[in-house]
Amino acid sequence: MHSFNQQSDQLTFYFSFRSPYAWLAFYRLSKIAPNLPVTIEYVPLFPPKPVTSNPSGNPNKTVYVAEDINRYANAYGLDLQWPKPFDTDWKRPHSSFLYALDQGRAIEFGLAAFMARFSEGKDIGQDNTLAGVAEQCGLQPDSIIQSADDRVVPTNQCRLIFINELPE
Repeated sequence: MHSFNQQSDQLTFYFSFRSPYAWLAFYRLSKIAPNLPVTIEYVPLFPPKPVTSNPSGNPNKTVYVAEDINRYANAYGLDLQWPKPFDTDWKRPHSSFLYALDQGRAIEFGLAAFMARFSEGKDIGQDNTLAGVAEQCGLQPDSIIQSADDRVVPTNQCRLIFINELPE
């Protein structure tokens, strides 16, 4: 019997491709997950349109977050290149993640998408970036791009939710 969580053998990890902190957490979780006594449910979430949080709206916070993320990225041996533009159509990479999850390639897709975004500074809402991420994961680029634009989001293995729908 393990003492990690006697209530459940599952850890739910909510993340957004928008967040640099989620990038760092996803990366770290991918390294330690095989040694954890739980299964992990990956739940992508994204901000509703329009995005209400402008990362450059508070200059002091922007400087702090940039320094903090840079410090952690260096500690983890990750390159950091801030994406431009910072925001994109968030449904596209998150829906593509769900497709990758259905194909058994969720971790690979998540890592590649986060690396494209925060290590290479790419816009992960664009077809060419999603296609490159798909290729890195052994997925068909056309299928990933189609999943990015699907109006019906699969719900059999994972939930795609808005930030304001998180459980209390």
